[in-house]
Amino acid sequence: MGAYIVTGLKGQEHVTSADDGAFNAGIVGTGKYVMKTAEQFAAEIVSNNIVRIKSGDLVNQGRHIRIEVNDYEDMTIENGAQSVKRNDLIVMRYKKDTSTTIELESAELVVIKGTAGATATDPTYTSGDILAGATQDDFPLYRVSLNGLNIEKVTPLFSTVPNLNELNTKLTTFINDMQVGKWVNITPIDGYLVEGSCIQMGKIVFCNFFVKLKQTGTILKLEHNWRMVTGFPVPNGFMLVSGVHSRQSGADGLSVIIPATINSDGNLVTYYPQTNEVYLTSTSGVSFTFAYVCK
Repeated sequence: MGAYIVTGLKGQEHVTSADDGAFNAGIVGTGKYVMKTAEQFAAEIVSNNIVRIKSGDLVNQGRHIRIEVNDYEDMTIENGAQSVKRNDLIVMRYKKDTSTTIELESAELVVIKGTAGATATDPTYTSGDILAGATQDDFPLYRVSLNGLNIEKVTPLFSTVPNLNELNTKLTTFINDMQVGKWVNITPIDGYLVEGSCIQMGKIVFCNFFVKLKQTGTILKLEHNWRMVTGFPVPNGFMLVSGVHSRQSGADGLSVIIPATINSDGNLVTYYPQTNEVYLTSTSGVSFTFAYVCK
């Protein structure tokens, strides 16, 4: 048929479900997703024979299927049997009837009964490519696990897709986190003067600081593996995954990479593994370049 316009006036009915489906798939994705509307097809165990599926919207390869707000559908689960287990699947079944001239399409919730046994396995279901013209496709929503006569649990099998507002919020947060010049405050260390800065770029924090003594006329010889709290906190909403620092000293010029830890106050703790004698005074000290990854 070649190219044709969909959203345009042609003087006749010309927009098909395939047109809308292809457009939806281009925006939402070509997979199977539950949307964050209504009750997101929440499941409720009413009895050992009834699982209630509540309102929601889903998109299956571009086809929009829904249960309206304040509505629900009760799915009948056949009786279990003593001393055996069974998995049933609750699926949203798409069908297209190619025997009709206009190829009617439909959707319904269906329970696919599994086989009982000492261990439970999921029953098979139909997976079709709707965008390529498949006549049936099952979208598994829940696994109903029976242990003996009882429904043991109902496990969701679907993924949700974020709406545009959520995506915009996440994108804005990401962009803000990536801005060069977002500094993390440095906490003063008792007895020491810390000069430096800390910048967060996404999930990586870079620190550069110099440590010396506050009090004039005092001197401190650094012992091997001298520990210090850097004063650099892990940013709010993040947790330390891994951290290393490289150290440069004016005394011995050595640069090494050393693991870092985090204390109970949420600050990073590092140490100085000097090989030569190094002293801290009010005018000379030790410089650190530090980076750590958060999630």
